[in-house]
Amino acid sequence: MKKYDVSGVGLNLGTAAEYVVKTGNELPAASTSRGPSAGEGVFVVGVSKGSIADVAGIRQGDELLAIQGEPMDEATPFRASGLISGAADEDGGGAGGSGRGGSEGRSSKAELVLVKVRHAAGGEEELRLARPTRTLPSTVTTSLTRSTGGGGGAAGGAAGARAVEEVVGTVRLAAFNARAQSDVASAIRRLEAGGATRLVLDLRDNRGGLVTEGLEVARLFLDGEGAGRGFGISPDFSGAPSPEQYEGAIRGCRLADPQLPAPQLVGGPRAAEAPKAVA
Repeated sequence: MKKYDVSGVGLNLGTAAEYVVKTGNELPAASTSRGPSAGEGVFVVGVSKGSIADVAGIRQGDELLAIQGEPMDEATPFRASGLISGAADEDGGGAGGSGRGGSEGRSSKAELVLVKVRHAAGGEEELRLARPTRTLPSTVTTSLTRSTGGGGGAAGGAAGARAVEEVVGTVRLAAFNARAQSDVASAIRRLEAGGATRLVLDLRDNRGGLVTEGLEVARLFLDGEGAGRGFGISPDFSGAPSPEQYEGAIRGCRLADPQLPAPQLVGGPRAAEAPKAVA
């Protein structure tokens, strides 16, 4: 039953015709006015025992009349499931479809969805279903690499010639999802606490994602006046680049706090997408 549940609350939904075919039952007497041949309406083909819908009182044969005030007369079962789960908001049903809107931008608390049903046994009822919390996985991983490198370079004079230990903190970002900015910021702070003297933003094989999150990640690499330092793009390294490759391949940008060089690595089949997102 669960594999047919697109709603997230334990419902297998279908049209009137699908209900008759899949269950082998006639339409409930309360809904016979529409007729199964028309394929209209949204019916409950099945309910997972102990699910959110089951606990709320929805049963097989019930007809969904409205969800969040939207009539279901001409709606498809897929549309109904999307309204219940919140996926319809992600596809542009919400005000923030192009940015942080949709379910990804919402609070982590479970939301209540108002569903009006006509029970198979007769009678209509408005039920409140708790939309389950959906956990958005992090796309950020970090690592610290210690190596012995040069000091301040030509400008550092004799002091620059001395060998010093360089601690390279790498932040790898696989996609710009709704938690990219907060996860990258947290990763930077962890690497700082770990003693990083250089930061690397690794966007190789980044899958792209939300434009707004790309912009917010880019803001982490602006200076105090809000001016960008500019991102460089490296060749497509194979394997793990050495600190020397990090330093030589890219002209870095700086974090506002602290002022650490932060090269950006881009490569792989989607290399063109990541710099667009943070440009």
